[in-house]
Amino acid sequence: MTAVAIVDLGTARAKLTIASSNGSEVTIKQLKWDVGLGDGSEQSKSRILETARLIADAAAAESAKIARTIATEAFRSDEGLRSQLPSIGKLLGDVDLLSPSVEAQLLWQGVHDCVLNREPGVVLDIGGGSIQLVWGDSDEEFCSIPAGTFALERKFQERSEALAPDEAQRMRVFVGTGLDPVRARIPKHLPLVVGSNIMADFFSSALVWAGEASLDESHGRVSNAAIELLEEKIICKRYNDVYEAFKANPKFMHGADKALIVLRCAIDAVKPTAIIPTNEALSTALARSYIAKPLS
Repeated sequence: MTAVAIVDLGTARAKLTIASSNGSEVTIKQLKWDVGLGDGSEQSKSRILETARLIADAAAAESAKIARTIATEAFRSDEGLRSQLPSIGKLLGDVDLLSPSVEAQLLWQGVHDCVLNREPGVVLDIGGGSIQLVWGDSDEEFCSIPAGTFALERKFQERSEALAPDEAQRMRVFVGTGLDPVRARIPKHLPLVVGSNIMADFFSSALVWAGEASLDESHGRVSNAAIELLEEKIICKRYNDVYEAFKANPKFMHGADKALIVLRCAIDAVKPTAIIPTNEALSTALARSYIAKPLS
């Protein structure tokens, strides 16, 4: 069985995404390490090299060849982290520091294929350091804002136990202002795909927790009313009171409120005909593309 791996050095987590194929079916497996680069601490920065060693060992244990290693917003915005890329590259292969436009284009190519089936739509990717809103593969068809969940927390949130209402409002204004330069170009009344590596899993769990239909029962889509309910139950609530919404990954709930704020801003901009959560993201899109064209 052929197996290739993509390493994504993200702001919140480093991910090893392994795609394997038996010739007729592609299987995706992900391993993740919390790195917390969004907190800006020297401890988290020093930890990234050790994490790279763990990733290299994990890829070897899975007999997966690392096809590409990418870095995004955390490394784009921090000179100290960028200085570590050569050392990381010795362990994981040369690191491709993606520009916002390349990040958006790669995301679009993958999600457009496997989620939208090449039909028109808009894709929102919510990361730890930045968000990407993309609706095509040209430089005029995307928006990148440093408004990922970690970035918003660092910029606006003072208390670790809960988001305050005024902080949530400042986040909404910040994201909305970031969308303003492209708002007129964003296509309206199309499906909106909202992704991260576990977004569909989060919605599946949180909808049941909130007493709504699951994603399976909703054919993979979530209604605006259901999102409004989650906003009411999660945003500005104590994190200790909402962990049950996603028992499989309670740490995610520290960013779920910010993710819902970003999603609401995107909904206001797109006015979508459908909202489709997905676990597809940049790393899974790249893994699928490489397994389709195996490296020599």
